[in-house]
Amino acid sequence: MKESAKNKEIVLTGQYLGVVEEFLPDKQSTYVKDGQIIASKTGVINIDTNKRLIEVRGHQEENRKTVKIGDRVIGTALFLRQYSVGLNFHTINGKIHFNSSYFGNIHVSQISKKYIERISDAFQTTDIIRAKVIE
Repeated sequence: MKESAKNKEIVLTGQYLGVVEEFLPDKQSTYVKDGQIIASKTGVINIDTNKRLIEVRGHQEENRKTVKIGDRVIGTALFLRQYSVGLNFHTINGKIHFNSSYFGNIHVSQISKKYIERISDAFQTTDIIRAKVIE
């Protein structure tokens, strides 16, 4: 008898995960063959013990970072506009995010408590900026 996969274990496509008597297979990431649950993609096992559900989450899904109000980000200034600076996030709440697709804007009124006439008085492109997401 084969041993069932463990929670948070890395699995490959086609790998045996368990039997249908033990778990309910996730239709998106597993399939059933002769009563055996097989991984249909590579990733990390996630077992919901309350629902007895087994699924495979892709590595990117497991580590996906989303930006929410209150998050602290570090990014690089990409461009300066008349009233804002655009930046590309590199970390979100201290977690590194390579090749980030997250972008943000800082309005001139949010840059400082002091009056800033021009964005270029505070930033230039390629500056590294630490900020808190407010909306």
